[in-house]
Formats: sequence, structure tokens, C-alpha cells
Amino acid sequence: MQQPIRYILVLFSFSLAYSASTYAQSNKKTFIYSIKESDTLRLDIYSDKDVDTANRPCILYVFGGGFIGGKRNDKVGIPFFQEMVKKGFNVVAIDYRLGFRKAFGNPRDKENFKANLSKYKPLQFLDIFYGSINMAVEDLFDATCYIVNHADELHINPSRIVPLGSSAGAITVLQGENYIVNNTELATKHLPEGFNYAGIVSMAGAIFSMKGDIKWNKNPAPILFFHGDADQQVPYDKVRIKVFIFPLKYGFYGSKHIVKQLEKGKSPYWFYSVENAGHEMSYKPMMENINEITSFFDKYIFKEKTLSTITEVTDYTVLEKKKKFGFANYLKGNFGGE
Repeated sequence: MQQPIRYILVLFSFSLAYSASTYAQSNKKTFIYSIKESDTLRLDIYSDKDVDTANRPCILYVFGGGFIGGKRNDKVGIPFFQEMVKKGFNVVAIDYRLGFRKAFGNPRDKENFKANLSKYKPLQFLDIFYGSINMAVEDLFDATCYIVNHADELHINPSRIVPLGSSAGAITVLQGENYIVNNTELATKHLPEGFNYAGIVSMAGAIFSMKGDIKWNKNPAPILFFHGDADQQVPYDKVRIKVFIFPLKYGFYGSKHIVKQLEKGKSPYWFYSVENAGHEMSYKPMMENINEITSFFDKYIFKEKTLSTITEVTDYTVLEKKKKFGFANYLKGNFGGE
């Protein structure tokens, strides 16, 4: 029995040594980019301390968590950051204010959380939802402005900043890009004049509108979408919102719907769609689709190719899943509510 145990220990020691050598290349520094009332917002920048990192492209990571939880240094993100640093990027992971948490409190305090949630009528909840998105977008823009203003210090090429968002973070980066191309007040107040991102990466994202279908006054930056067609937390296609039987102009527009719009405008995109996949597509690409992400940078950003690409993935071992989505699914998936 001793030989197998010794073999396992050797493998474990090798794994630790490999991991240490891999992560030793990365250097993390933390900066405060904004203070808003009681919120001190920080960003972490990951770079390669062993090479000249000047003028590198930047991946700007926006975490998920339903605008009520999550953190910039989550367990899924850090290995991805390290891998992308090795591939020639500087990675910035940011804080942003969590609007739902401010409104309803800590979801771990279940009794008070549910009591606070029940105080609001449907239209009030939708207003809070929209406000939470805008709060996150404002913080994304302020973090972006900080990066642009400190690009030399951070060794970042300010013309090659690409936000990559997960779930609520993906909603934030898509909503932000829509605001930029539509020249909204939020964008003009919080970003340098004429600024736009080099690209967008959305992992299970959507855009929320209170004015009917979303519009694009001009073509957005190239967008890479990852989404599963059985997502029960963020719509894969679209959902129009009603209060009782009354239809509203409120809508939640997912990757499939946005891609149709971009196709009409001949705007560059890559849609990576996975059949019967759920909300795991909000984080899986950081583990399983690094090649697609780096290829997106190479073709759409560095070589500036104007392409429309649809990748449809079907895993025959995965059973058929529910595809219908309503806003109640968002509530249930993110708050455990009805």
C-alpha cells in the first residue's frame, strides 16, 4: 500500500509546484477607483511581473450575483485572470454597488430579506431592478474612466479595453455598451468624450428596457455572447413584462434577440449558443472556452474583422430542459421568490 500512497503524494507535490509556478507570474495590485457615500469601490489589476507589460490589452471583469451578491475576486474568476495574464492581457476586476442588496438587505438574513422584498409592488420592483442595473453601469463607467486616466501607470492600452461580464455583470456590460452607442446621459457624464470599448464579452447577459424594444443608434463594439437556451435566470431570447393582464413597455432582451438586431445592422458579433445549457454559461466559458475568447480578440479586435459567427453546440448526453422563460424565473433564480 505504501507505493501507491507515495505515488499520489509525488503527484500532489508536483501539482502544487506547477500551480505555484503558474500563479507566481501574476502580480496583483489593488486601487480605489471611486468613493460613493458609504461605498469604497476598488479594482484589482493582474499583470505579469516577469515581462514588459506596457500597453497591453485589458480584460475588465464584472462579476455576477443578481445585483445582490458576488465579489470581484470570486473563486471562478481568479484562475481565469491568471490564464489570461499568461496569454498577454492585463486583467482588471472591479467592485460595483449592489442595488438589490441596498434595497432588500442581506439575503442570508432570510426573514428580513423576504419581509423587505414583500414591501414592494411589481412596478416598484422593476424600478429598483432598472436602478440597480444603472448603478452598476455607472460604476463600470467610472472604473473604465479610472483605467483610461491611469493607463500608463497600469500598463494598459486604453483603446483595447474589453469588459467581460458574468450574469448580472453581463447585463451590466451589455447595457453599458447600449448606452454608449445611444449617447445617453449616463455614458456622456461618466466616460471620456468619444470613448467606446474595443469589444464586449457577455456570459449569460441581457438588456433591460422600460421603453419597448432596445435600439442601437449606431453599431456597437464587437460582442461575443455565451448563452444556454435553457437559462432560467437571464433570458436567452426575450420576455415582455406584464403586471397582471396589463402589458407594459418593459422588456428583458437576451442574447438571441440582440444578435438578430446586430445581424440586421451588419454589426460584428459571435454568438456561442449551447442547447439545453442553463445559467452555468455565466461562468463555464472562463474554464472551457478560453480558446474562443482569445480567438475573438484575435479576429474581431486585433485584426478588426467584420464577422458574424454563430456557434451552436449540442451535447447529446444532456437531457432536454425547460426553455420557456418569464420574469418570475428571474425572481426565483436570483432571490428564491415567486
